[in-house]
Amino acid sequence: MSDPISATERYKEIAGWLDEAVGRLREQDREKVAELTARLPETQRLVDEAAARERATRAGVRTHWEAVVEDLFHERWMAMTPLPRPNESVPQHELNYYDAEVGRTYEELVEAMRKRSIIPRRRGE
Repeated sequence: MSDPISATERYKEIAGWLDEAVGRLREQDREKVAELTARLPETQRLVDEAAARERATRAGVRTHWEAVVEDLFHERWMAMTPLPRPNESVPQHELNYYDAEVGRTYEELVEAMRKRSIIPRRRGE
């Protein structure tokens, strides 16, 4: 029959297991910190690129809006409003999709204004 161990020895045994487990967790944490630290510069670069792309997109939308307002300025019956705020309830798509959609709808609007002789046709049309 095995010798019964004392409560003190059992406590030390359990505390040893816990110490080993904490050591393993700390090592895993160090590895994860190293991995995330290595990924941080690339992630920051991607965030910076996205912010620059957002600024460029907003500037493009503002330019299109200002061009339409300028083209319609002489249409006194039409109330011109400031550039609307972005509609954030639309489905998510890549920014390229929305850039293309802004360009497409702008061109459709310009063409509709030309057909109605609101703005003059381009030379050669």
